Amino acid sequence: MASSEAAIRAAQETGGKGVPQAALHLKLAEEQLQTAKNLMRDHENQRAEYVLMRAQADAELAIALSHVAVSNVQAGTAVDEARAVHTGTPAP
Repeated sequence: MASSEAAIRAAQETGGKGVPQAALHLKLAEEQLQTAKNLMRDHENQRAEYVLMRAQADAELAIALSHVAVSNVQAGTAVDEARAVHTGTPAP
């Protein structure tokens, strides 16, 4: 459970809620974590383990999607700057 919770925290800290696709997977991970806690409370540890693995995977996907979004913004900025240098006009 600790690794799933850590992955969810990391997704929250990397801006997962600010990227729509990442926010969806973050929400799924949070819901799955709660489901796993309920399963553990009901002594269904095997099912809880599978749900926790899914929660961790969704949280990690949210992190990756957040990183992609940031990289895309940085790439766009770099392209704008390169065009400005090439044309001799200031970048926006």
